[in-house]
Amino acid sequence: MIDRKLEYPWSLAELGELACVSGEHLRRLCKKALGRSPMQQLTFLRMQKASQLLLETDEKIETIARMIGYKNAFHFSNVFVDWVGIRPSEFRG
Repeated sequence: MIDRKLEYPWSLAELGELACVSGEHLRRLCKKALGRSPMQQLTFLRMQKASQLLLETDEKIETIARMIGYKNAFHFSNVFVDWVGIRPSEFRG
């Protein structure tokens, strides 16, 4: 089962609210602790999950994209290339 939190279309304000801090303060905290913004961290987690699903399942790329919060498989594929360096289909191999 996919963690529904990855699928949700988070905003910085919502993440800050969950952390009981302002969005800007959360951004500063994440940048200091992780070296990336909260939204970049969310993308990082989504790409990790996508990588796992590509290796461990036979789900279509379009399905995986939706499972991790992307409505458009082409956009997901472009983001995956930015983070991983190759297309999801090549990663799956």
